[in-house]
Amino acid sequence: MAETQGATTMTARKQVMAGKKSRSQDREQTMQERSNPFVRPVTTVEAEPDLDRSPILGDQLMMMGATHMVSNDHESGEETYRETPSTEHLNLIGASGGVGVSTIAAACSDRVIDTGESAPAEDAAGVVVAAVTRHSLAAAEQLRVDDAANALRGLILVHHRRPEDVSSETRSYAKRVARLYPRSFEVRYERRWPDVDGPVTASWAHKRRFTYMVRTLDAWANPVPPTEKE
Repeated sequence: MAETQGATTMTARKQVMAGKKSRSQDREQTMQERSNPFVRPVTTVEAEPDLDRSPILGDQLMMMGATHMVSNDHESGEETYRETPSTEHLNLIGASGGVGVSTIAAACSDRVIDTGESAPAEDAAGVVVAAVTRHSLAAAEQLRVDDAANALRGLILVHHRRPEDVSSETRSYAKRVARLYPRSFEVRYERRWPDVDGPVTASWAHKRRFTYMVRTLDAWANPVPPTEKE
């Protein structure tokens, strides 16, 4: 009986030692992999939250579209194209209510005017802000169709739903409206945009889109004069 217990104890000790040795070898192998320049390190990429994903533009920072509109009532052969107004201000125009114009304007420079709160700057270019809904998109479309003076430089699409919750018809319509504008951006709806670094809760991808949009709007509102040639 004593011999049997002794043999069992020795077997258990061997198993424990073998386990320790195995773990030690695993740690040594991991250290070798980290120090080996020919072994690609494993990186963890944080998944983008569903609401941060853009249902219309996807991974694009910006969509390019029509550079100018032609008036429906112009006479045949009459040139109606006019250059986009150039001024040191930019008017933000809401296609419908509750699209976040004031919060976007607050993140930009003082030259970007929230036309819902202040009088629009005269002879200034404009950017339309529209929600990804049929009603708001229809209003944005009409604003652009009526823009014979080509005063509208861009469109900001604000989504508040996950891509899978936006119907294919709405996505197609939003892209069609976006192509009417020279430049289009897309961001998610946010009640507070504290600074150009974007919302605190946003993913890296959304911060990148947001920052790019704000910097572009600021550049349009305060264009750098071209360098005079000597």
